[in-house]
Amino acid sequence: MLRKWTRRGKPIQEATVQKYLTVVSAVLSDAKRNKIIQKNPARMIDLPDTERREQFIPTPEQAKEFLDGLVDEPWQYKAYYLLAIYTGCRRGELCALKWSDFIMDGDRCILTVSRSRSVVAGEGVRGAPPRTARSGSSPSTRTSHPL
Repeated sequence: MLRKWTRRGKPIQEATVQKYLTVVSAVLSDAKRNKIIQKNPARMIDLPDTERREQFIPTPEQAKEFLDGLVDEPWQYKAYYLLAIYTGCRRGELCALKWSDFIMDGDRCILTVSRSRSVVAGEGVRGAPPRTARSGSSPSTRTSHPL
C-alpha cells in the first residue's frame, strides 16, 4: 500500500517505506507486549533492500569547470560551493559556519565543523551538532586543499 503513495508527484522511496514500517512495527510490538494483539503483522512483511545511490564526486576538472561557471555570481555563492566541493561539508554544516571556524595557517586554512543548521517543520531553522558529533565523536576538522 505504501509503495503506491506519492509525495509531490513522485513515488515514495523504498527507504521511506522501510522507515514507516519501522514505526508501525514498533507500535504493534508494544501492542503485542501489552497483550492487545497476538502477533505483530508488520514482522511478516519482507521488504527488498533499498537501492544505494552512487555518490557523484566530480573530478578536479569538473569542479574547476563548475566553479568557473559561477564567475558572475555573488561571492557568497562562490564561497559556499567552493567549500562544499573542497571540504565535503553537508549543506547544514556550511550554513552554520562562522568566521571563527576558520584558522589561517600560512597558505593553509583549517576549518572546524562543530555545528549544523536545519529546517524543522513548525519550528523554523534550528541549530544542532553536525551528524558526526551526534554519533558521539568530536567536531570535525578539515584542512583546505590548495586552489
